[in-house]
This record gives sequence, structure tokens and C-alpha cells, in this order.
Amino acid sequence: MAKIIKVECWPAVDRLKWQDAQRPRTLLEQTSSCNNWRPQTFLTVAAGYGRWLGWLQENGLFDARLSPEERCTPDVVAAYIKDLRATNRPKTVLSRILNLERALSVLAPASDRSFLRSIIKNLSEGHGKAGKRSRLREPAQLVELGFELMAKARAGIHTSVRKNASVYRDGLQIALLATRPFRLKNFNRLELHHDLVFTDKNWRFLIPKEDVKNWRDIDVHFPPDLASCFTEYLELWRPLLAGLKYDGDRLWVSYFGKPQSKSGMHQQIAHRTEAAFGRRLCPQLFRDCVATSLAVHEPEIVTVASAILGNSIEVCQRYYNQAQTLEAGRALSNTIFMFPRSIREE
Repeated sequence: MAKIIKVECWPAVDRLKWQDAQRPRTLLEQTSSCNNWRPQTFLTVAAGYGRWLGWLQENGLFDARLSPEERCTPDVVAAYIKDLRATNRPKTVLSRILNLERALSVLAPASDRSFLRSIIKNLSEGHGKAGKRSRLREPAQLVELGFELMAKARAGIHTSVRKNASVYRDGLQIALLATRPFRLKNFNRLELHHDLVFTDKNWRFLIPKEDVKNWRDIDVHFPPDLASCFTEYLELWRPLLAGLKYDGDRLWVSYFGKPQSKSGMHQQIAHRTEAAFGRRLCPQLFRDCVATSLAVHEPEIVTVASAILGNSIEVCQRYYNQAQTLEAGRALSNTIFMFPRSIREE
């Protein structure tokens, strides 16, 4: 594994351009490609570029007199990928090249990086695409699974009330993620009266951009079809989980009476979906399920996926505003809640 050359040890031209990119821009200055990057993104990309410089150095290809784009040629990148593949998983190789391209977009924004983007596209298409597709489910199926689990909890599938409370929580999470597919970090750390507030007779997600990966506020209503289930969770099942051990505002509480961890939530949802469908569906894949379903069945409102997922429409028309995000929540709920209501009415 190539050593990572830290920013302070980069060639002067690279270091100065990198530091300038992080400088706040005035209104008269042109913004850079990293204008909306979070601090952690800068650290991640810098580490990736530092690893690239380390590899060049170890292989006798490092020349501090060259510009960043002059060092990054197709032949050299091909050799870099060959070495990466020898010791890394495909996902890691893809991540290394993504960070290299992102670094160059800052250090050499006018450079021709089309060959890197082609490589990234080919690596992405070859990275577990068929396996991912086989695991995807219609959001309506996920909602139905959620209602089934909540019905089983009410019927007392376990003799332990805390176990039944865990089943109900998992069901609500699955149904909610199918209609509001937030990133796991944001979903896991939801807090009542902070990220989830009660306004105008309904709950509303209000997650500030400082807590969101792409640095954009999330403002979307709670799905009306899950409102009664959510009230039931707050009034009955969450208190059973919290007991006398937890009196904080975190929404999701574990079986052990403390805030549910990301890993615990990931494991429970994967377990429930595997039991239902025969394949594990992790929380992140719920985002793929929603985007794919809308693209197939409702292409005229594919922008809904962008608004709900918080991505650009290069992934799912670019930059949706807040008012559209609120309306997108309603449209997404109307699209997904179109299966027999018998399960919900049990």
C-alpha cells in the first residue's frame, strides 16, 4: 500500500492551489468545484491525492516540477489501477480514482479529465451492478413489509414486549425509509423537536445543511399514511424500549434502552429484509430502490427522486429548491402508497 503524502509535503504548486481552493470566495470571485464540499470531503480527497503522490514516488514517477495534470496521464493511471487491483476490492479502487479526479478538478480545473471520467464510469458499471440490481425491491413492497412487521408486533409475535417493540420499530423504519430514503447517518440520528418537529398538525423533517452530506437543507413532510403508525410508536413502543434507561430525544431506541447505533440499525434492517425477500437490503439501497422505481414507473416525476435523495439529477435536473422538496414528499408518498390497504387496517 502506497504511503499517503500529507498536504504540507505536497509539491508547492499543488499545495498552494489546494489551500487556495479552501479559501472563502468573495461575491466577485468565481466559485470553485469544491465550493460546497464539507470539511470531511476535503480530508478524504486530500488523502486520496496524497496516496496517488505516494504511489508515484514509490514507483519513480514523481516529478515535483510537473503540474498535477502533467503527472496524471492515461498510461500512468492505468499502471496505478493495476497496482490497486492487486491488493484492493473493486469498491476501493473506484474510490481511489474518484478522489484523484476530484482532486484534479480543484488543482487543475481546466485540464482534460475525460479519460478519468471514462475510467470511473467503467469501474462503476463493473462494480457489483448485477448484484445490486438483484437486491432492489419496489418501494411499495418495502412499505408492505413494514406494515406486516408492525402488525406482527401488535399481535404479540414474541412473549417479550420489548422484542415486540423492536419488531414494530424495525417495521416503521423500513416503511419510512421506503418513502423518505434519507442517508443512514441522518436517519439514525433523528431527534424529536430538532430534526423532526410537529407543525401544522403534522410532523416535518427539518435537517440543517450542516448535518447533510451534500450541504443542502432537508425540509420535507412526514408521510401522512404513516402518521398514525408514528404516533403509536411514540406513545407505546418507544417508551417500552426506552424504559427507565433513556429519556433523551433520539427517535430510534434500541432493545437495550439506549439510542440505536448505525450498525445496529443497519443490521436489523438487513436481517428483516433478508427474512422477507431472501436477500439482504441495507438502508442505503432504499435510495436506489426509490430512484429506480420512479425512473421506471414515473419518469415524468423523476425529479422527485432528486429532491428526496438530495442528489443532482445527473444522478437522478440539477438543484431542486426547498418548495419543490416539500411537494416532492407528497408526490413520492402518493406514488408509493398504491397497494392493498388491508395490511394497514389490521
